[in-house]
Amino acid sequence: MPGPLPLAELLAQALYLALLLSIPPVAAAWLAGGLTSLVGSRAGATDPAVSAVPRAAAALLALAVSGAWMSELLVEFAASTLARAFSGS
Repeated sequence: MPGPLPLAELLAQALYLALLLSIPPVAAAWLAGGLTSLVGSRAGATDPAVSAVPRAAAALLALAVSGAWMSELLVEFAASTLARAFSGS
């Protein structure tokens, strides 16, 4: 039976999970921003607010598509952390 996790290991796992969960929306917003700025530069649009809506829409779409996977990872992490925390009691 595994013992409780040391705090440093728990924090490292939490930070890794946060990084992993942030990849889909950040990558989608980055790609949408790049495509929007490319199209905007070809069309002559110089307003930076023009790319805000496509970036937000892409991030929301990425969250909608990867939401089940993200919540599954969060539930697994929470369950394993709580199981280890209360196994020593």
